[in-house]
Amino acid sequence: MIRRSGKQWYYIGIGETIALIILYATTRVSNPITSDGEPIDATGIAVQVFQVAFVIITGIIVTMISKQKDISK
Repeated sequence: MIRRSGKQWYYIGIGETIALIILYATTRVSNPITSDGEPIDATGIAVQVFQVAFVIITGIIVTMISKQKDISK
């Protein structure tokens, strides 16, 4: 994020973070593989809050980059 690598890396980061959120959610509910879900604790909730914040902030950054390029054209 600090190095401003480009929009494609932001999209990759958003996609991977969403995949981690989905993976966390699927391990916390009952499913046919493990039968019982894992317990939800404060650390897990805090991590999920930060991951959602990352997705939102990165989405805002991508939108701002797109608007700046549109203005410069």
